[in-house]
Amino acid sequence: MTSRERNLAAVLLAIVLFGGVFMLAKAVYLDPAAELDKKLAQKRGELSTREAEIQQEAKYVNRIKELSPRLAQWSKLSLPRGDSASRAAEGHVGSVQNQYQKLIHDLLKKSQFERLTFTPAKPDYRSAPQLGPNQPMYTVLSFSFDGETNLKGVVDFIEGFYKLPLLHQIKSFTLERQRTGDGLLVKNMHVEVLLVDDKSVELIKKRGGILPKFEGKDKPPVVLSPAGRNYQDILERDPFTPGGRVARRPGNGGEEDGGPTENFSESKEDVFPFVRLSMIYYSAYYDAWIAQIFNPSSKEDFHKPLLLTDKPLPPGSPFMQEKKTAEKNKGLAEQLVEPTTRYQVKNRAKEVMLDIQIVRIEPLRIIFQAEGELRVLPLRESNLEAAMNEDPLSKEEIKKLGLTSGRDETLKKVVLKELKYRKDRDADRKQVKGYEAIFVNPDNKDEKAVLAVDMLPEEFDAPEKWVVKDRLGAELITLQVVRVDKDAAYFKVDKKFHRIKAGENLAAATGKALGDAEVKALKLGEP
Repeated sequence: MTSRERNLAAVLLAIVLFGGVFMLAKAVYLDPAAELDKKLAQKRGELSTREAEIQQEAKYVNRIKELSPRLAQWSKLSLPRGDSASRAAEGHVGSVQNQYQKLIHDLLKKSQFERLTFTPAKPDYRSAPQLGPNQPMYTVLSFSFDGETNLKGVVDFIEGFYKLPLLHQIKSFTLERQRTGDGLLVKNMHVEVLLVDDKSVELIKKRGGILPKFEGKDKPPVVLSPAGRNYQDILERDPFTPGGRVARRPGNGGEEDGGPTENFSESKEDVFPFVRLSMIYYSAYYDAWIAQIFNPSSKEDFHKPLLLTDKPLPPGSPFMQEKKTAEKNKGLAEQLVEPTTRYQVKNRAKEVMLDIQIVRIEPLRIIFQAEGELRVLPLRESNLEAAMNEDPLSKEEIKKLGLTSGRDETLKKVVLKELKYRKDRDADRKQVKGYEAIFVNPDNKDEKAVLAVDMLPEEFDAPEKWVVKDRLGAELITLQVVRVDKDAAYFKVDKKFHRIKAGENLAAATGKALGDAEVKALKLGEP
């Protein structure tokens, strides 16, 4: 081997050795180090995001406490925990239930109630927000009772009830005047009290009873109105006495007071001021934000309030897994409570006042759609009347929030795709009748609607009507086709007639109504 060949071999060997060392270093150190740096950067980003979320959540919690100072003391005002480490052991629940019933019974007797009848319900674990599978946030203890007293007794009891430092409320009751004297029949007064499932709640052994003790820095919560009002003034405006404020019968415009009547109907002005957004929380069980709206005019909201959400629940959530299991377990299926995106505001006569579609739930407010517009309802500090009187969200606000811009934007996308002849709809086979108008609505899951004025042999009625909905399922308009020709379809919306041709959209078609002369010439009917 010559000197030149030896040098080349040495250089080649050096290159091979260097390449081998580099590949070894790359595989053993450089690649793992780069991957580790990438993961560290990702984790730092996640940590930063989580810290920002925690700060934001802390602000939300502080804001909620400002809105309702009483909630800041929830751990103090809850019924006490038992000495057992298990969740609300049955023996302990029964014990505090009996003690609470005695507390309320003594208050009723003090308020001159007579002929009392108590009916305690079974502890309710299902209606509370679920922190996880079989892990409710609290247990609801419910009682119903009937009794007799006078108006002063009712006022004394309610005032005394809300001065008790507990997380409880009167959900509903009925008052009826007795035939003789000034006595009142109190029927089905429904009371609820909460036992929160949390380690920060005091043990009953420490309290020495169910009522909390306030010592040192602990101060009793603010109850009722802090304005120094005298609730005994209610006695001066007895609703059962002529001259008092009572509900009037419909159509009674005179000065005389009409007593409460079964046919009394509430208007939006009577209902909306009292409809409030009562709760918002994030549920790990549903893996979604959940909200509740409370309407005192609706019995359903007292006995079985709806859980509201703003989107379909994730398939992997504990609830959806339980729901899948419940397909083969009827008993489990009956226990499941599934949130919905729609809420109907009803009056006492169960008449629907307003359809609400939940668009987005945020920690301190919801964004909802009603009557084709997007509006905001804040938590607790506002009511539905105020929300409906406020200006709806503007196009700029809606765009900034990443939401649909309402009715017009959806109708612009709804297109008459095709006018098609179908001989099965044409009894005469003359191709004068038998045409179908085929619409497509991309916002409502690419819905396809086939409308016609002539029936198929298997149909009982012609498919004349169609409810157009947006991407959230909210109803925008109901249209009825009155004539379908080869070149155009004619339809009616809100008693006005319109024409649409293939390729045109509903926004343009509904924006221009046919004139009386044209309606008459086409024999479409009276406009």
